[in-house]
Parts: sequence; C-alpha cells; structure tokens
Amino acid sequence: MEIYSYANGREFNKIIHVQFKGATFKLSEDKESVMIENYEPGWNEAQEEEMVRLLVVSVDGNKEDVLESVCQLPWPEYGEVIAALEELLGKKKGAETKPQ
Repeated sequence: MEIYSYANGREFNKIIHVQFKGATFKLSEDKESVMIENYEPGWNEAQEEEMVRLLVVSVDGNKEDVLESVCQLPWPEYGEVIAALEELLGKKKGAETKPQ
C-alpha cells in the first residue's frame, strides 16, 4: 500500500470538516469549555473514508477504486491503515498536530 507522507492544509481541513459537519457547539454554563451537540457516530466512518480518499495513493499498485479496496481489507489490516493515516495527521492520542 502506498500512502502520501504528509497531508497538506487543504486535505487536513477537509478531513476535520467531515468530522464536525452538522454538529453544533455550545458554551458550557461556566463558560470554560465548549460542548458538541448533535454528534453522530457515523461521522467517524465518513472521516476515515475521507482520509483514505485523500491520502492513500494505491493498493497493491492499483490506483483505481482505492477506497473500496481499503474498505474490503480484513479488519486488522484496515485498522492498521487507519492508524497509519491518523499518525500521519498527528491525531494519535498524545501526539501534537504539526506540519511534517
């Protein structure tokens, strides 16, 4: 599998936008934090698909139907691809988001 070595700003913003599309935000009563309302679990799937669409170049040398090819991988392999993409984006737990 071939993936890009970094995400540019536009790609990063598209991926983040998918995560929060349709969500509304509300300031907490103590005005110390922001709460997300209307968050739907299906957004994680949409965000994963956007990451694959934008960041995976090819699967087994084939550049056609990359998203479908990745989604058809057995779960452990699919999970590894998503983990690699999240690491690329600096989204892994405890990681800072910064340009590479």
